[in-house]
Amino acid sequence: MQNTLFAVVAAFAVLAAGCADDSSENAEAPAGDSSLPPVVEAAQPLPSSTTVAEELVDVIGLTGDVAPAHDPDIAHDGDWYYVFLTGPGVTVKRSRDLVHWESTDSVFADPMPAWIDYEWVEPGGGLGAPDVEWFGDRWHLYYHAHEFATSNAVTGHASNVTLDVDDPDYEWIDDGLVMASTSDDSYSVLDANALVDQDGVPWLSFGSFWDGIQLVELDPATGAPLPDAPYHPLAARDPWILGVEASSMAFRDGYWYLFVSWGFCCQGVDTQYELRVGRSRDVAGPYVDILNRPMMENGGSLLLGAYDRVRGPGSGDVLVTDDDSVLVHHWYDAENDGESTLGVRPLLWAPDGWPIAADPGFEPVDPNTTDTTAIAGTWTLSQYRDGQEATLELVADGSLGQGLGRWAYDSASGVVDITIEAECPSLEGGSHMFFVGSDLTSGFGHSDAPFPLRTHRSEEPVPSTCEKGANAET
Repeated sequence: MQNTLFAVVAAFAVLAAGCADDSSENAEAPAGDSSLPPVVEAAQPLPSSTTVAEELVDVIGLTGDVAPAHDPDIAHDGDWYYVFLTGPGVTVKRSRDLVHWESTDSVFADPMPAWIDYEWVEPGGGLGAPDVEWFGDRWHLYYHAHEFATSNAVTGHASNVTLDVDDPDYEWIDDGLVMASTSDDSYSVLDANALVDQDGVPWLSFGSFWDGIQLVELDPATGAPLPDAPYHPLAARDPWILGVEASSMAFRDGYWYLFVSWGFCCQGVDTQYELRVGRSRDVAGPYVDILNRPMMENGGSLLLGAYDRVRGPGSGDVLVTDDDSVLVHHWYDAENDGESTLGVRPLLWAPDGWPIAADPGFEPVDPNTTDTTAIAGTWTLSQYRDGQEATLELVADGSLGQGLGRWAYDSASGVVDITIEAECPSLEGGSHMFFVGSDLTSGFGHSDAPFPLRTHRSEEPVPSTCEKGANAET
């Protein structure tokens, strides 16, 4: 992600050359004013016979038709998981186990419905960033077309009683236009995401760059926004060209979680996308991150950034159930010419309620069978954002090596809590926590920096660059 407006504008000049079917909107400064409404997502249960951790392999190990894949939205119907993707007529992939994926029929036979005949539409182009949600006894599909680098955009709506192409009742009924924005608007209707709140009220979040993410109440009978319904602003960047888009929302334990993508998409291995998250007690906000920074003021805690061959992860969608949660997203494969690829990974929930994106295949240790001595040893904590690492010795007595602080194992959650009590620049924040893997060699967590942590056992010596005894408060 670019850190100055000058650098972002320079990057934008490169961006404008490609990515015509993707959801980044960046152009001249938006004009006018807007206000928008709220959003919610109904969870479809995961199979009770398995857990996410048991079903998932490593991020590269998903098999079948997993690339190209862009802007995935996940749904579960019957025996199948489905992801709906940007592409001609809205492309669809399905899986029974979240590991083995196959392509199935596109939603529409034509690359673009006939009603999308605006002069700015690229001939032969596809439909972008679809979203599917169940309410009112039907599946509701939202899809869009847009003119790149402007806020000219339309969102369409279709519905179906089933997602199974083999069901005799399978038929998408296209209702056409439900929302539009023009170059005169200070918002874009891209990246729609439908949700259902605790009272059964459907909402739609949307937005890309410009005024950011907005929320509006839907008519449960038609799936379209209610006439004259207000728009609720949820998240924005300043300056706006830094980019926020591709919202997804999920409810868990009294909080609404807003997942967004920051930065520019669609540049292969050079993509600057990353997934951010905030939460609110109210579906319409205000949303804040783990440091209590408002998402309307550049707030948003890092959930998933680039690492190893995984570049530009973004366009995340979350499926939440009582026992397991799944994060789907696309990423650009640095070992496959930057191909956009489907990512599916377990989403863990820390004791403080914040989500943690683990690698596919990660399985937390059973807290009831692990004691403190089994966890003690030398661990390396890596941060996604800049690759910064710190090595810590967890001594069996609950102290940290070199008198840097203390640690404790929470047997109720299976989480290691680390408190830094020394001035230690390589350990941003005063506390860290991570889930220990079932193999006792790896883990995932976060810190109050806050950056996600990837942890692993290490034979490296513990550095002595920290000043003992200085109270580090961040």
